[in-house]
Amino acid sequence: MGLTHHPKVKEAAIRAIEKYGTGCSGSRFLNGTIDLHLELEAKLAKFMNKEEALVFSTGFQTNLGAISCLVGENDIVFSDSENHASIIEGIRLTPGKRVIYEHNNMQELRAKLEKYQDAPGKFVVADGVFSMTGELCRLKELVDVTQLGGIITKSLSWKPRDGNPPRRIVPHPPAGRAPSRHG
Repeated sequence: MGLTHHPKVKEAAIRAIEKYGTGCSGSRFLNGTIDLHLELEAKLAKFMNKEEALVFSTGFQTNLGAISCLVGENDIVFSDSENHASIIEGIRLTPGKRVIYEHNNMQELRAKLEKYQDAPGKFVVADGVFSMTGELCRLKELVDVTQLGGIITKSLSWKPRDGNPPRRIVPHPPAGRAPSRHG
């Protein structure tokens, strides 16, 4: 966008350095909340028409915080075998039971959802883009399967600017298959 040398951007950066220094020198968790965090959260909440918003500084922290808060003691988490470490760690922090299904295998997920159909709470979690291979989650199929399993689904979707369906992010996946990281 070419804004790094725009006079207004440079002036705002100078004001920020004068007030905050060159950075927080660590995460919000370790160094505390500053007024900019609260201002951003208030603006995001207003934009989303919500009472409040919480901003995490990394995707890893987002997965830890969100997953561990959403899953209760009697709930079951269904997790793709190739989920990112942050998702796996978020699941490990929950008091619920975890059930792993084979990577992107919607038939296996369906069978496991049927096996646990009487569970009071079911939560299915999968990466949108699997980090080791760049493969995309089969989101439409996943939503269809979870709706059959009685799960209310919420997903974020995006459409590429060119209107074409998304392609793999990594052109050539690594040879072989890494063992599952689920302990």
